[in-house]
Amino acid sequence: TLENLNVSLLCEEFSVSRTTIYRWRTAGKIPEPDFVIGDKAYWNRSNLYTYLQNNNHTKPCSVGSVFV
Repeated sequence: TLENLNVSLLCEEFSVSRTTIYRWRTAGKIPEPDFVIGDKAYWNRSNLYTYLQNNNHTKPCSVGSVFV
């Protein structure tokens, strides 16, 4: 598996649209990206899942953009 995920890979990882990823980011449901290259944002997979666990989310759910 890849350690760093861009928006497209996050969409695949969570089976959601790009719009949902941007909404989650704005709402603080996922962290800010670990780094940006040009206009591409990247999240470290380990950091992302640690953030979700620390915020009592095990995985995102696309229904109503709610985490379960």
